[in-house]
Amino acid sequence: MKVGFLSLTDPADKTARSGIIYKSYESLTAMAEAHWVRIAKPQNLPVKIFTKGVYELGRLKKKNYSLELTSFMSHQYAKHTDMDTLKKMDILFAPMAAPFVANLPTDKKIVYLSDATFHSLHGYYDVYSNFMDFNIRQANEIERKTLGKSDQIITTSEWAKKSMVNDYGVPPEKISILEFGANVYQKDLQFERKPSDKLRILFLGVEWDRKGGNLAIDTINALNEKLGIPAVLRIVGVATPERFHNNPYIEMVGFLNKNKPEDYQKLMYNLQQSDILLLPTQAETAGIAFSEASAFGLPIFTHNTGGIGNYVLDGVNGYKLELGSTGTDFAESIAALLASGKIPQFQEQARELYRTRLNWERWSEGFKKIFAAYTL
Repeated sequence: MKVGFLSLTDPADKTARSGIIYKSYESLTAMAEAHWVRIAKPQNLPVKIFTKGVYELGRLKKKNYSLELTSFMSHQYAKHTDMDTLKKMDILFAPMAAPFVANLPTDKKIVYLSDATFHSLHGYYDVYSNFMDFNIRQANEIERKTLGKSDQIITTSEWAKKSMVNDYGVPPEKISILEFGANVYQKDLQFERKPSDKLRILFLGVEWDRKGGNLAIDTINALNEKLGIPAVLRIVGVATPERFHNNPYIEMVGFLNKNKPEDYQKLMYNLQQSDILLLPTQAETAGIAFSEASAFGLPIFTHNTGGIGNYVLDGVNGYKLELGSTGTDFAESIAALLASGKIPQFQEQARELYRTRLNWERWSEGFKKIFAAYTL
């Protein structure tokens, strides 16, 4: 079976879409003859004119927009798809590719992967808020067409599935839920956590505001200054705002590129030598950081929002606080777990959740079952 992998970005890029493109391509090549169906980035004169026009319209109306989620660009992507390769394929796999699939002229069977719908993201993520009206209409139409054209849909949470069913009328039986795994190698899970006189809390994210960076700072301050618990916050993945640089309770690691071996090893070290993951994210479709934390046995403290419920189970591998919780609320929740003496229990439960659910091997098994229908 020849499977086409539809993607604008190189499947070998470990950083694209939090590693999802790379890991899904890796799983695909392990089970079938896979070929990258490349989409060239449209850069012709009509695209330049359209881009300029939408930019000026957005500026005048003081509205946000997404060029990708317009009918014009969706048709452009279709025109710039490698159809010669596509025609040789038996089936097409399209991860995170709604604008690329909606107007693609093909009768090939399509397996589509997405961790959210436009309806679920609109007004939820800041970048999808305050859109121009035409963009909202066209984005919903692109979503509807893609979901309708897809023969099978893989998503990552009950939250996303609910939107597909309720907002776009997708039959539930057409949707499979497969949680994203941790982007780590098994060999890196063999370690001993060094003892420390401070609670080592990891903040792992590439967007400061959406991931709740300010709230994480409030939490580490409350632990040290209100509750008297010596703790340090390691900030990995994003630059720490300058106003916090003199905070004695933080360690700034910054952005790490998993494509670079030395950066990958730094990430592994920080996961290996931390005690808790604190990620009070304000909006989240899934969150591979939660799978990675579970792989290393880190109890997780986060918000109850979006698709997180499939990755963080209260009382098992962490706790989800309601949106609107304060840094003191998070600090007290962490302190309660410490006082309970159940940290070792949570560590083992987190690892077990990783072993049984939040790993790419399990994802690949589910992936293979979906594709098996096309080999009969």
